[in-house]
Amino acid sequence: MKRNAIITAIDHNCGEFLLNHWLKSLKDSTNLTNIDVVVLDFGLNSKQIKDLKGEGVRVERIESYGNIVNSRYAAIAKYLETNKYDQVLLIDGGDIIFQKDISPLFDEDKKIFRAVPHTHHGLFYEFFIPRSLSFDKWASVYRFLSRKPMYNGGFILGPRELIIDIAEKMGKMIKHKKAYGADQIAFNYLAYKYGIKSLPITYNYTVAQTNYTLNGRNFTGSNGVKIIDGKFFDKDGELIAVVHNSGHSPFVRAYNNFGYGKGYNKKNVKAYIFRNIINFLLGL
Repeated sequence: MKRNAIITAIDHNCGEFLLNHWLKSLKDSTNLTNIDVVVLDFGLNSKQIKDLKGEGVRVERIESYGNIVNSRYAAIAKYLETNKYDQVLLIDGGDIIFQKDISPLFDEDKKIFRAVPHTHHGLFYEFFIPRSLSFDKWASVYRFLSRKPMYNGGFILGPRELIIDIAEKMGKMIKHKKAYGADQIAFNYLAYKYGIKSLPITYNYTVAQTNYTLNGRNFTGSNGVKIIDGKFFDKDGELIAVVHNSGHSPFVRAYNNFGYGKGYNKKNVKAYIFRNIINFLLGL
């Protein structure tokens, strides 16, 4: 077992992407000498499991399935109880590629959560708090979060002990386990309580968002993104470290044919226009 870990959760629907794009880009870009790659198996097929293990990935079978996004936290806490890493990165596995080495992050600000914030949350809290939490928590959670920037839960880095603690509390806090967005509500509420440090946007560059600066801090964005030979560059011509093609469905994701290498990453013009109109109307 290595000193640190990168943990994701996946099923067979995203298994090929994980192997051929997520994992390949991670291994090509990042120094994994001190980092285990761990995949929580929420229903991979036998070939996918064999191929992942052949690449040196630790695959952990999860016996009880459910909504992966919300159910993964209990599984993460259970796995970490018996695997004593120093720093742990929790990351999405079906819509992210890596382009630069992220290993130095594991040795910085090691006592606190680190993640990338959005500038504003529009009506995200208003819409998803009632769908995610029990009625008695709505008002207090909303008052606490409503004026705070929202951190993206697709890339969460922190010390093992805090990851276990927050994962267990998130599992208890999320009342409606199948609700989309519930993890974002629970993570932000708890992370602000624990304390969290903002990472530069390059470490979770959410390409569906517009680009903003708030009080001198840069947040997630996509304005000026250029695709050259399938690679993502920001408006300053810098290679983006971690590209996140987020969205609940392909209809709203900013890029079609998302992946690692030449021939991938065609802008989804309809989705881009739709999302930016919505963002504008919500004051983003």
